[in-house]
Amino acid sequence: MMMLSATAMLRGRREGERAMSLVKGAVVGAGAGFVSGMVGAGGGFLVVPALVVFGGLAMADAVGTSLVVIGMQCFAAVLGHIAHTSVDFGLAGLVGLSAVMGSLVGAQASQHVTPAKLRLGFAWIVVSMAMLTVGKELARLGAPLPLVAAALVVQPSLVGLAWLRIKNAERARVQSLQ
Repeated sequence: MMMLSATAMLRGRREGERAMSLVKGAVVGAGAGFVSGMVGAGGGFLVVPALVVFGGLAMADAVGTSLVVIGMQCFAAVLGHIAHTSVDFGLAGLVGLSAVMGSLVGAQASQHVTPAKLRLGFAWIVVSMAMLTVGKELARLGAPLPLVAAALVVQPSLVGLAWLRIKNAERARVQSLQ
């Protein structure tokens, strides 16, 4: 799922695509909420690409909008899980405070980066997180080291190939219009 999100971000939004309809917005929101509720993941790496690709929002607007969505989504997820899981509130407070400080610095830094570079950077961060997740899971399951290494090489390679294919198709389209 993370690789699909990354590929969508690398692809970007095609010219002439319409903004997200209310129905599509509700479907995207329900899907992100379902994934988040099930596994505790999904917020930014699902919502931001959906808002950029399907909603037609600029990267900065998608980030701001997704943060509001994620805030509401997290509150609901906490309510759904708090009764049957243990929470280390000390660790949650430390990580939360650090995340707040990092978010403030990141918000300032994002004003000095072009939307295209921000979108590409976000996509490659998602690819990196997917690689780490798959690598850790394969290792946890006892997969042999060569298989873990192969998975870590194949994932970004596939995304990179998809990105090159998209860029070549865009170049061909531009050349055909000239």
